[in-house]
Amino acid sequence: MRTLITALFTLTLVGCGTESKTTVNIPAETTTPVVFNAAGAPTVEIEIPSMDCKMCAGAYFADIEGVEDCQFDEATKVATLAIDEESFDTDEVMTKLQAEYADAKLAAAAE
Repeated sequence: MRTLITALFTLTLVGCGTESKTTVNIPAETTTPVVFNAAGAPTVEIEIPSMDCKMCAGAYFADIEGVEDCQFDEATKVATLAIDEESFDTDEVMTKLQAEYADAKLAAAAE
């Protein structure tokens, strides 16, 4: 019994010497690329230096009324929100956002 356990343990650590080569080919026409703001909605940019990642931004803005889509650039710490102008309230969103991320501010408008 001890020999069997030792042999199984050794195979687990070393492996059996054969490689598993599984290749899955997915045709390009079956994949759908993810595109930010495909509808071309107006956007608002918010600098949030203390936000860490895309997942945080996505989760935070998912339930905000008037936000249609969200993109977060981890390098610049800017969230770009595609918005519905009729239901998005910039002041309300900024007040709520700054309660959790005090350093959040609207990004300067491009000239």
